[in-house]
Amino acid sequence: MMHQEILEELDKNIVSTFQDTRGGVVSFVNSVVENLYVATIKPGAVRGNHNHNRDEVICIMGGEGLCEIEVEDSQTGTKERV
Repeated sequence: MMHQEILEELDKNIVSTFQDTRGGVVSFVNSVVENLYVATIKPGAVRGNHNHNRDEVICIMGGEGLCEIEVEDSQTGTKERV
């Protein structure tokens, strides 16, 4: 699939958008990428803590900031903060 086709496919699958003073989140379903969320964060803003029961991939497209991640070992239950 070419770049433009992927963008057009994503546009068709936007299911919700959320905006507040911190930035925004757009979520997609039934797209070329499963469970895709695109978030924007304004300078000085903080996004709240949340959990996932599956792997999460974070791709930073620009700017700079800090991200704190807590990972739990499924075998031992040991948690590590990165």
